[in-house]
Amino acid sequence: DVVFSPDRATAAVVFDGAIVFVTLADPSDRVVVPLKVPGGAQLTPREVRFANDGSYLFILASGSDDVLSLEVTRDGGALSS
Repeated sequence: DVVFSPDRATAAVVFDGAIVFVTLADPSDRVVVPLKVPGGAQLTPREVRFANDGSYLFILASGSDDVLSLEVTRDGGALSS
């Protein structure tokens, strides 16, 4: 799955166990975020959504009702999370 930030500047590519953030204007600007819980178990996203302002990505993992959040920021113009 792929979800887009509200401003369409960033895409979050969803994999089992990871999210890859990609700046659409410069696809080489990407950040891979492994999705693991303490103890090393991998999370599998069931649903993923950006906040209305694009500053967070909310993740609902399979087998859980908990919502995880990742802050999405730009450090000197480069994408980071």
